[in-house]
Amino acid sequence: MEIDLVISVVGATVGLFSVACSVWFSAKQLTLNRKTKTLEYVTGQFDRLAQLGARLELRKMGSQNILDYTAGDAEKTQKLLEYVYVFNRIGTGIFTGALSEDAVFNLWTPKWFEGHWRRFEPLIAQERKRRGEEARGAYVFFDWLVKEKCPSVAGKYPQKLATTQ
Repeated sequence: MEIDLVISVVGATVGLFSVACSVWFSAKQLTLNRKTKTLEYVTGQFDRLAQLGARLELRKMGSQNILDYTAGDAEKTQKLLEYVYVFNRIGTGIFTGALSEDAVFNLWTPKWFEGHWRRFEPLIAQERKRRGEEARGAYVFFDWLVKEKCPSVAGKYPQKLATTQ
């Protein structure tokens, strides 16, 4: 009788251990899938910027002030605003949990996003002013990403500065 009890306990323990391992590995796989999907999405966004000519436009701008560079040129303005839209989508994804913060910030550091905010902030302010009341919430997730999220995680990610492209 005692041997049957020991066998039952051992069997139950092995079964519980097997279930626990399965749950743990499934969770790890889900995390990996989320990070992979994040990388695919975010790099796809930057590929799209290249296709639209926005990355080339940003390189042409160099260190000039963005408002001086665009100076009423609607095509330049639109191409550079595409960056703002991408950063806003990334901020939205991190805010909602749809994107993996780790995957994003290990590729592009908080300082990189902050540097881009400084470059694009005059253009964002100009766009908000131009669009009036309807633009009060425009680019709110890019704003949140830089002003709230980046400072709160700055010590968690590498401090290297990525290129501005």
